[in-house]
Amino acid sequence: MIQEKIDWPFEGMCFDIKNNSFWIDEWGEKPSEDSKLIQIAKYYYDLAPK
Repeated sequence: MIQEKIDWPFEGMCFDIKNNSFWIDEWGEKPSEDSKLIQIAKYYYDLAPK
């Protein structure tokens, strides 16, 4: 239950990337492959201060 709450922000961001055209220009060109989208988002998400 706690881990679900910890993971929720990233999961929400992934949903918006896949379904709502969310993409940050600084991440580079948006790939068409979902797995690549999530891989790039995870890289930048992990760089953000927690």
